[in-house]
Amino acid sequence: MRIEHSITIERPIEEVFAFSAAPENYPLWVSAILGVESTSAGPVETGSTFVEDTKALGLEFSVQCEVVAYEPPHLFAWRGSGGPMSIELRHSCDPIDGGTKVTAVQEVELDGVFRLAGPAMSQYLKRTLEGDFTTLKELLEGAPAAGGDDAG
Repeated sequence: MRIEHSITIERPIEEVFAFSAAPENYPLWVSAILGVESTSAGPVETGSTFVEDTKALGLEFSVQCEVVAYEPPHLFAWRGSGGPMSIELRHSCDPIDGGTKVTAVQEVELDGVFRLAGPAMSQYLKRTLEGDFTTLKELLEGAPAAGGDDAG
């Protein structure tokens, strides 16, 4: 299944790309990711590998990931497998007036019993992607936390 989402972030493209394409930052804005560990030496580039510890649908599992495209500040893509699915995520950044348009495209293949839940999973993954990118926007734009109080 294919899931796509775009959002505009009012920050420069270099800043948006640097933060959002760094796997070590994923636990800060991707709700399903508990932690990330690099499994290759050096800075992130095409061919780099990492492991995501993930919790989704009540299951905890590890996803083995490989960076398949790294073209700062425009394109970051990785492919991963583990748990109930295989996934490829393409994350592109485009400069626009006033900020950066970020577009994520997920290609997901469900394994085992999860195949039977295809339509429901599609909706779940779409809502999750939208929520995660809203969190990314709030982090990068410096929005106050919900229910926050500005003492001033």
